[in-house]
Amino acid sequence: MDKFGRVVIPKKVREALNLHAGSKLRANLKNRTLTLEAEARPYEIRYDEHGWPTIHFSQSVPLPADFDPVRDIREDRAAELLKW
Repeated sequence: MDKFGRVVIPKKVREALNLHAGSKLRANLKNRTLTLEAEARPYEIRYDEHGWPTIHFSQSVPLPADFDPVRDIREDRAAELLKW
């Protein structure tokens, strides 16, 4: 933890959980144990062999009201380009 209270999540953990800049985490505190839980998106954005983004749904669920895959693609791409 740095002096500002920020905690770094290692890159391999972020990749395994598909976390990107702006991803939401739920924090739970019980006694002296802090657990972080990744809020799963109902979909995952993958890139095909030509670099085109495709949306893959993890399960058949109603889409959230704020569903905006284009925004998510832009944010993921910006994070990738800026090496966040």
